[in-house]
Amino acid sequence: MSNEPVLIEHFQQLFAEGKGNEEIILFLRTRGCSKVQTIALIAKTLNLGLTQAKEMVHTSNTWKDAREQDERFHDSLEKGLKK
Repeated sequence: MSNEPVLIEHFQQLFAEGKGNEEIILFLRTRGCSKVQTIALIAKTLNLGLTQAKEMVHTSNTWKDAREQDERFHDSLEKGLKK
């Protein structure tokens, strides 16, 4: 994420224009934000908890291509912790 203040400014403008969550998430991804960076920016800009922001990003169509892999990784971590 090269220029966080500029991204936040554009993010806030999109939000003020009434753009939906999906459009904002897509904007951040196309500007080079990773999934984690997108979650952090959404939490910070919308004053959400990280859990809420993660759920919003994780279930978005924009990050649908990464969802299955992320869920497998999460499941393997849980299994490893139970051992």
